[in-house]
Amino acid sequence: MSNIIPFNFNNHKIRIINDVTGQPWFVLSDVCKALNLTNPSAVADRLDDDEKSNPKPDLGLRVDQLLINESGLFSVILRSDKTSAKVFKKWLTSEVLPSIRNNGSYSAHTSIFSAADKMIFEMAINTINPDQASKIAMLKKFGEDRGHSMDYLPEEVDAPPAHDSLTELLRKNHSSISAIRANDILIRLGLIEVRTRLSSNGKQKKYKGVTDNGRRYGLNRVSLKSPNETRVRWYVETFPELLEMITKKYDEADLLAK
Repeated sequence: MSNIIPFNFNNHKIRIINDVTGQPWFVLSDVCKALNLTNPSAVADRLDDDEKSNPKPDLGLRVDQLLINESGLFSVILRSDKTSAKVFKKWLTSEVLPSIRNNGSYSAHTSIFSAADKMIFEMAINTINPDQASKIAMLKKFGEDRGHSMDYLPEEVDAPPAHDSLTELLRKNHSSISAIRANDILIRLGLIEVRTRLSSNGKQKKYKGVTDNGRRYGLNRVSLKSPNETRVRWYVETFPELLEMITKKYDEADLLAK
């Protein structure tokens, strides 16, 4: 057998060894840890003899660290009722095994997205310009829709400064200006703009987004429940300054109308 090929699954190290025919063998104890199986010996007892093997001394593994082939691997996965087993199987069959067969190795840095996928995602990010937490949510949804496990993404990132909707901040700051009127002014100031995207029924849908000039005052927030929906949120700290700008434009327009 050749050198050990390591990779990570949900922060679990999985070691794979290719034999002389190019077939991969997996360290059973690593697989059990990834699947939250606490007794590798009991798992090994349920496998057929041709599905497991003792490692050779030159591999640097302990004698009791059994290796299992693909058949043994899938026997372990199929017998596991852990929720992680499905994700683990998907990761192996769609990413790891094809890479090993094609390249003889697996790189944790191998892209799981095609060039077209990456271009689409980058265009979406550049168009919407969301905050960091929203980028994570979008990437997770984008990957899962294409059958990839995105469990390695962080569940949380540093939260942005306190923010709220325009309607709420106008109310809390005792402004008589409506959100509709304020949005019109913000568009004229170049702080937000009206954008379009395709809705689920294939029709064009309009939404508002913060421009680069407006990022001092707000952010584009993508809903974690509905990643297709983008909402403008304004920072509480800088809103008084923003409200002063809105009020000035509002008063100027009011004077012109008289």
